[in-house]
Amino acid sequence: MLFFPLRRTAVLCCLAISLLGRQLVAQEKIHLTVRSPGVMAFNPDGKTLAVLHYPRQQAITLWDLETQQPKITINDVLMSAFDKLSFSYDGKQLVFRASEVRRIGKDAALCFVDANSGQLVKDMVIKPGNILVDFSEDARFFLTRGTGMEADSRTVTEFATGKRTVLKGEKTTRTTDVLSPDGSLVMSAEYFNEAPKIRLRVWEGATGKLRHTISHKDWIELPNDNPGLTISPDNKIVAVYGLPHLTLRFFNLDTGKELGKVASAYGKAIWPALGPDVVFLRDSKHIAIVSSEEEKDHHLDIWNVAELKKVKTLTGTQEKMGARTLAISPDGRYIARSSSHSSKAPGSISIWEVPKLEP
Repeated sequence: MLFFPLRRTAVLCCLAISLLGRQLVAQEKIHLTVRSPGVMAFNPDGKTLAVLHYPRQQAITLWDLETQQPKITINDVLMSAFDKLSFSYDGKQLVFRASEVRRIGKDAALCFVDANSGQLVKDMVIKPGNILVDFSEDARFFLTRGTGMEADSRTVTEFATGKRTVLKGEKTTRTTDVLSPDGSLVMSAEYFNEAPKIRLRVWEGATGKLRHTISHKDWIELPNDNPGLTISPDNKIVAVYGLPHLTLRFFNLDTGKELGKVASAYGKAIWPALGPDVVFLRDSKHIAIVSSEEEKDHHLDIWNVAELKKVKTLTGTQEKMGARTLAISPDGRYIARSSSHSSKAPGSISIWEVPKLEP
């Protein structure tokens, strides 16, 4: 008479533990072995992943995620590790920023490639004296920065119409600039010799109006050549990393006020100085961060930004590697992390389904 209730209790306990595990931990869905993976981008349909191979191959491969096999390789593309990949809003074209495309024999700052054939559709060369620094997620807008006497100016251009909006900042020794995912906001981290050494500025891309200037006397310097700035999809929050003491800070872009920070759990940098290391989920309420726990950089931690609380861990295949870049699909269903290995071993890419999370 007592056996059944005890067994039922044990089953219920095991079920509760299983459900708790599913709430807190999610396993990777796809694991790819990829040589020297760098920045990545999902096609809007979530079935294709574009991967830059850096630095040895200087190529972009489009992976079919259903077969988990490469389907197109674009060779002889001169890009840096910090360059950007994206797809057009309809998924028909791959868009990337490059210093040079050797196979067509010309410099090309912004290239549009057919996503089915890999053939160049069009390219755009930025006029002398300007640098292409970013473009929106759907490649409708791009951001350029002046050099020399025009180093204090930035320009947002709508690709289809050519409409330009000029933004004025200050002349500095170094600056980092990013566009929001939809191209409606521009954010800059400007570097000065005197305190405060870093000032964050937020402009409205359509009007050029300066919305906020954010600074703090203790701020030192962002990581070299790292974007350092990630804007949420709803344009409400920016994540700023490297200011200082190995922290990730969040700011409200409507008010300019700091919302809080996440610090490293041990005395090492949480994020590597290569490519975008954090990514907002599409709800703009959560952010994925490479795990700050030692020997667990094959994991991703998902944090609730408002509560500054870790709510989920995505576990990947444990290997001796360093996390490199993150990407999230346009529909928000998948998140990918590329990882580098030694110079003699291949790298890898882990892809997870984004779990359902409480608001």
